[in-house]
Order: sequence, then structure tokens, then C-alpha cells
Amino acid sequence: MLLPDNRTQQDKSTVENLTTTEFPLDTGHKKDVCKTRWSCCGDKCYHFSRDFKTFQESKTICKSMRASLVKIEDENELNFIRTQMSYFTWIGLSRKGASSSWKWEDNSTSSLQMIRNWREPKDGNCASITKTRISASHCSNSRPFICEKRFSCVTTS
Repeated sequence: MLLPDNRTQQDKSTVENLTTTEFPLDTGHKKDVCKTRWSCCGDKCYHFSRDFKTFQESKTICKSMRASLVKIEDENELNFIRTQMSYFTWIGLSRKGASSSWKWEDNSTSSLQMIRNWREPKDGNCASITKTRISASHCSNSRPFICEKRFSCVTTS
């Protein structure tokens, strides 16, 4: 059975059963705890920025938090991320030009079969995501973004 946002009933129940928590996240700087909130799911923590930045600015901000733009590794992660957002949002997928292959920030090749509703772009070299699709955008557009890092979330008192 397909739901209105094209997820199957099984996908929806899988996402609903994931446990997420929000904590301040240690950025690694001495005596510095990140004041922004991170949502943690499994062994990854995500920062869903509401600031509108270009793709390059987003990469720089993630790097300053000792993180990177999100790399979507499986359907469960894709579904979790989609539940957390409202706008076209930068992810860590880009290419060098129309004839280049899509790569994640860690330089691994994208598995586009995993990503439903991918609209093969004619232009735009940076990928953004919404609740229902992933599409290519011009990297100079300003959008919110998602940073991720593998980290044990730490609570502070």
C-alpha cells in the first residue's frame, strides 16, 4: 500500500519505530559544547539547520562542527531524514559537471537506485532533498542543510 508521500506502509512503520534523541553535541573543541541541537538515530547524529546557505557555505559550516553534509546510506536513513524536514535541503551529494558522476562528500559514488523519485537533472550540480524527492539544484542557491557525524551523543548538565 502506498501512502500519500510514496512510502510503503512497511517503510513508515520502520521509521516510526526508530528511536531518536536530541542532545547538545560535543564538537571536539576544548570546553566547547555545541549550542545547536542534534538529532541522533543509531550511531549518527544530525544537525538540521534552518539557516539558508549555499552548498559551499553549508559544507563549511558542517566542517566547522567537525561534521559533513549528510550521506544517505540506506532506505531507513532516507526515511528518517525525510520525516525531519519541510523545505528543499542540501545533502552531501554533488557532481563536478553535467557529464560527471554524482558523488558523496567522502568521494564515494552515489547509489541512485536507493533514492526514490530521483529526477535526473539537466542542470544543477548539487543535490537537495524534500519529503518526497531528491533533485539537482544550482549550488549557488540558498537552502537549509543537514550535517551529520558518527558520534556518541553527550548530555550536559
